[in-house]
Amino acid sequence: MYKGYRRRVVVIRDTKSSLFESAYFVLRENTDKHSIRDMIKEASKIIREKTAEDECPASLKRFFSFSLGCAICSVLFTVIVIFFS
Repeated sequence: MYKGYRRRVVVIRDTKSSLFESAYFVLRENTDKHSIRDMIKEASKIIREKTAEDECPASLKRFFSFSLGCAICSVLFTVIVIFFS
């Protein structure tokens, strides 16, 4: 025999993530009565945080940009030195 449980669930279908298309959040039974907007806002915040972890960190982007700039400058310097010698 199955005992039925009533669960409150927030479903976010359009997550704008490349990893998943929908997210389900099961609310605790003893939570206060919050508005639907507050629950959706909190769920969206969690999705943004978890999706941002999968992206390239800002420090790595800065390092890549710096390295690319150094490489371009060294190639230009080499071309100038060869041209004027």
